[in-house]
Amino acid sequence: MQQALAGFRHPLASEHGIDLRGRVGLNTGTVIVDRIKIVSRGGERVASDPMVDLAASLLDRAAPGQILVGSETVKAAGSAFTLRPFGDGIWTLQP
Repeated sequence: MQQALAGFRHPLASEHGIDLRGRVGLNTGTVIVDRIKIVSRGGERVASDPMVDLAASLLDRAAPGQILVGSETVKAAGSAFTLRPFGDGIWTLQP
């Protein structure tokens, strides 16, 4: 996703003065959703569950262009990605 956005950054910046960068929060775990756990955020219906809430929190904490990863995702990914500690059991994915 970050690579796809990179192709748009220069034209948008040079033609419109827009700095387009995405933020990503990744978490891994079992999510159980039923009707009671569907909540509305900003007019949008989304699943509410501790795993989903952690991913949303990671997204909120990520800086533009940054990917933050929860500890369960780090365990699941193994050595497939280059990660460095961000703090509080959170990791950041290196490009």
